[in-house]
Amino acid sequence: PGKAPPPRRRRRSVRSSLRPLEDCRAAARFTDATALARLDGVRRITALELRIREPRGRYVRRLRVHYVARDVASLSEISVPQRWDAWSLAATVRLERGQSLVRVPLPAPLVAANLLFEYDDFYPQRPAPGAQRRTPGASAGGGPGQSAAR
Repeated sequence: PGKAPPPRRRRRSVRSSLRPLEDCRAAARFTDATALARLDGVRRITALELRIREPRGRYVRRLRVHYVARDVASLSEISVPQRWDAWSLAATVRLERGQSLVRVPLPAPLVAANLLFEYDDFYPQRPAPGAQRRTPGASAGGGPGQSAAR
């Protein structure tokens, strides 16, 4: 009679290993079309889940995720557009209008120290309900065929 085998370790599910980017981000830089994050070290990334918020009413149509594997001292070393050559494309995702949660499928785990989320294409903006379109030269008081009293 030998020893009992050690208890089997349970595999963690992908869901339980997800961490918010804010918890592992050392620095960030944002533009109108990109969000760049320097991570607090080199990480192995197996899944990405993003919440997209756009307060100005622009809806993202296509999102591209890029990465740099090497750790950098400053984001200026890999800033875009000056250093696009440093980035590798990880995935491209198409979003539906108004979609706020997206899961990015990765063909293989990424080893990354920096992530770049590029908002590559946007849906055309719809005019707000009740908003009137004005043509150049239209006066505030008159519509077609009407004149404004002065």
